[in-house]
Amino acid sequence: MRLKERVQSWPWLHNRWLRIGVQALVVLFCLLYLAANLRSIREAQVPLNWGWVALSELCSIGSVLAGALGWWLMLGALGQPLAWGEAARIHVFANLAKYLPGYAWQLLGKAYLTRQAGVPGRAVAAAMILELAQLVLGGLWLGALAWPGTLVPGWLGTVSLTGWLWAARIGLLLILAGLPFAAAWLLKRQPKLAPDVRLMPWRMLAAGLVIVLGWLLLSLSYWVLGAALRPLSLDQFGLFTFTLAASMLIGLAVLIVPGRRSS
Repeated sequence: MRLKERVQSWPWLHNRWLRIGVQALVVLFCLLYLAANLRSIREAQVPLNWGWVALSELCSIGSVLAGALGWWLMLGALGQPLAWGEAARIHVFANLAKYLPGYAWQLLGKAYLTRQAGVPGRAVAAAMILELAQLVLGGLWLGALAWPGTLVPGWLGTVSLTGWLWAARIGLLLILAGLPFAAAWLLKRQPKLAPDVRLMPWRMLAAGLVIVLGWLLLSLSYWVLGAALRPLSLDQFGLFTFTLAASMLIGLAVLIVPGRRSS
């Protein structure tokens, strides 16, 4: 018996109450983490605007729902008609998992839960790769769009980066828009890459637009949360957007880019 078949034969993996218990435990740890940080804020006597905090939470919820919609559209683009509620549940629980060990568990959890929902393994793998590509491209485009001028390195002196920035913005936008059609063409020309998987590029493009919307909502949530602590101008939204995009992309790079072993 192969390792995969042996693991799938373990009865506790298919226990519904066990899965619910693990999911509840993840939520509990997240709540405890938030409570501990909230206590630290109170001890530091940082004034909070609770109206802005509530608005930030609504933006965060909107970002998560946008991600769930993007995942549902991506599966639909690959011909996998998973119900919206099931796709949203998978995305939400996988999204919670990343707050403990990191992005790797979110990706693995989403793949596992989607596979358990009956989506074929090859379609799940293709959806994960394509969604990750759109997530990275969308973050890079927003980061380039919101690049603050104060971050220009000092050694550049008076050299202007305006032309390069606009070239990066336009180039990333074209790549993001052309990715669904390039992926569909590649899968059609090389069917061995993902047998029995057919990609609908327009639906994947819709998924990409929703992912960018999720980036914007998460950036807005971050800016609003900052405004809850101290007054901020709308001009600073770009700085918050760039900081959020850069930090999340660096977190993804830790997962994607292999580390170098020291001798």
